[in-house]
Amino acid sequence: MTSRGERFTIGDNMRVLLTSIAVAVALTTSSRAQEESASPAETAKAYPEVPKQYEVGEDTISPDGRFAILYPVRDEDSNEGPSFPNVLVRLEPYKVIENSMARHGKECEARPG
Repeated sequence: MTSRGERFTIGDNMRVLLTSIAVAVALTTSSRAQEESASPAETAKAYPEVPKQYEVGEDTISPDGRFAILYPVRDEDSNEGPSFPNVLVRLEPYKVIENSMARHGKECEARPG
């Protein structure tokens, strides 16, 4: 008995415990599902203005998201080097700032190794 004269039974305590566990599990599962669904949207950012023969080097995007280096898309079945140069671009609005072949007068590697 409590000081107010109320009686708690073991069944009441177990019911409260199980309900608390069920709520905690439901909230944890819900928050994890929201985190997982948010991640792919962040990493799968599309740049429709980028030509199809190029890909954005995700690790080359400037901190403000305005500039990046484009790499030629590699043909995994071919042993040949890239046929297009690396390009420095402004992403929004899209504009080519510098073509690495034009600046250096020679073909540059497709990706840093």
